[in-house]
This record gives sequence, structure tokens and C-alpha cells, in this order.
Amino acid sequence: MRSHTGEKFKCNQCQSSFTSQASLKMHEKIHTGEKPFKCTYNQCGYATHKSSNLKIHSRVHSGEKPFKCDQCDYSSTTSSSLNQHKLIHTGERPHKCDQCEAAFTDRSALRRHSLIHSGKKPFQCDYCDYSGRQKSNLTVHIKRHHS
Repeated sequence: MRSHTGEKFKCNQCQSSFTSQASLKMHEKIHTGEKPFKCTYNQCGYATHKSSNLKIHSRVHSGEKPFKCDQCDYSSTTSSSLNQHKLIHTGERPHKCDQCEAAFTDRSALRRHSLIHSGKKPFQCDYCDYSGRQKSNLTVHIKRHHS
């Protein structure tokens, strides 16, 4: 009924709102850090706040990849990964930088790129004054200089 009236249950910690109390309760686990759904495969350690996330995760262990590309041999465990992959075939780059002409197929690549404009280097070495824009660069730095 609430979906028709527009009435929502609002999260008191962020801007999210939901049409059901149950959805709000599930969402609130993000803020509390509660992760009651745990993977039981060989001490995997994966845990999540949603049962549907655990079901998707279990495909990693089972090898099930139900989402198949209709243009090549690619298959994936999630529909979102397949949709991301399909951008390779279309050439579409929907995530555009607002400060230059750069455009990317995924949001995380745009976020990494944006650090160039901000000058931020959020990955700080614990052993010296090195900092980098990407975690992988910090990992390489530590292996080369501090192992």
C-alpha cells in the first residue's frame, strides 16, 4: 500500500528510504556492521547483511555463472557484471569526468581518475612518507622498499 501512497520509512543515519519496515531493518545492518549471513565453504570468511548477497557469493564456490553474454563467451555470477561487460561491445562510456574529457565504463574507474584532479593520495605507507592514488601502487611500494 505504501508504494502507492508514497509513504516511506526513512533511515535515521543516511538519506535512504524504504516502502517497508523489513527493508529498512535490513538496510540498517549496513550501519551497524551486522552480517548474520555467513559463507560455510572451507573457512571462506565471507559474511553479509543480506541473504541474497550470500546466494550470489555462493556462485564463486560452485562455479555457476548463469549470466551469459550474447556476443562472446563471457559469463558471470551477477547480472550487473554482465551489464558492465556488455559496455565493451557497445563502446559506451557512461561515467564521464566533469573536469576533463575522460570517460569510463565503470564508476570505480571514474572515482580513481578523479583523484588526479583533486591531488589526493589516500593510500599512505605505514613505514615512510610515501602515499599513492591506488592501493595496488602502495602494495608494490611496500614490497619493493619494506619487505
